Amino acid sequence: MREQLLILKKFPDFFKLWFSTIFTAFFERAFLVVIPVIIYDITNNPQLVSLGTLVETSIVFLFGLAGGTIVDSFDTRKILIKTNFLLLFLMVLTLVVNEIKLSIITILITMVFFAAISRINSMARTSLVLDIFGKTENLRNANAMMGSVFSLALMLGPIIGSNLYVFSGIRGVILFGVGVSLVAVIIFLNLKDNSNTQKKAQPFFKSIKEAVILVKENKYLSGGILFQCLFISSGAVFSALIYIFVKDVLNASAMIYSLTITFQGIGNLLGALTFPYLTKKISTSKLIFLYTMTVFLLELIYLIIPNITLILLCSFIVGIGVQVIMVTSNSVFMLYCSTDNVGRLSGLKNTINNAASILFISVASYFVGYFSIVTVLIANISLCFISAFIGLRYVREPVTTEKPDAIKENI
Repeated sequence: MREQLLILKKFPDFFKLWFSTIFTAFFERAFLVVIPVIIYDITNNPQLVSLGTLVETSIVFLFGLAGGTIVDSFDTRKILIKTNFLLLFLMVLTLVVNEIKLSIITILITMVFFAAISRINSMARTSLVLDIFGKTENLRNANAMMGSVFSLALMLGPIIGSNLYVFSGIRGVILFGVGVSLVAVIIFLNLKDNSNTQKKAQPFFKSIKEAVILVKENKYLSGGILFQCLFISSGAVFSALIYIFVKDVLNASAMIYSLTITFQGIGNLLGALTFPYLTKKISTSKLIFLYTMTVFLLELIYLIIPNITLILLCSFIVGIGVQVIMVTSNSVFMLYCSTDNVGRLSGLKNTINNAASILFISVASYFVGYFSIVTVLIANISLCFISAFIGLRYVREPVTTEKPDAIKENI
């Protein structure tokens, strides 16, 4: 924790980025949570509730690569200013339109632009983190700090969004977005332009081809993507089907399911806050292997021994492990990138991860009709087991990683 606080003090640009992310992450989660509720209130049709999620998923695919190309082609600071200004304009426009007439069409259009702009904004933030810290040890701690914000947003964002909607309707949610976007624009207008890289606009298909070639030629990039693909897919399936396990095997209420997700979220947050202490004196590949195997074993334990107390305890520890694994693997992946290609490579990685997650969820859901939920979940966590050995082999820091900078030496 002390190392992370020193980073905020030493790197004012990162402090501005981190501080603005607190607001934007909370609003993003709040907004995404209330969209299905708004759609249901407008249409009174439960079958249309998933439209918001469908739209968001579609945009992730469409803008995973396109957004990465934009980030790699233009100045990161200007992208952050413009995307937040566009979000501000979008929220104001939505507020005006919905005052005239609230309809599902305007909500879905807002969702499309919101998801697209947010994806580009998120990739630009990743690029800026790499630009600020370069390939130093502080990169991990910075990513852990960003991870703590997103973990907290996952827990508190839905609470904020639901309460705003209950007490002030969609107007309150959108006004929250207006305020958040305005704060972000002001912060990034005061961000110093210290980038040493002059980016040039690149043809879309050519730039994507270059990114694919980079991944194919670097076994640590492709291995890192494969590791995350299997690990994230396993976690996605678990999250999607654990409710069935809680209800049918534990014979517990939805409250236990909610507590399971909450306990893992608390673990995520604790893992981010204590990241420097959880990752000392161990090589990256061994760290990935040990934490991934721990996640696998803990999930296996409460599948074999169904118990409410055990599942809550294991979920908490799993949350810590997942956060350490994701921060470490993302940081190592960034070490093989540059500010010229981090957008495209991250976009390619995220697109593959999302596609694989949806595919595995679909397959697992199909097999639930033929096998018990325990059998399906145990088969699913075999992906986690396999990913541990892939991480041991391929999630390794490049030999040319820079030495820790001054802040690390002063600790």
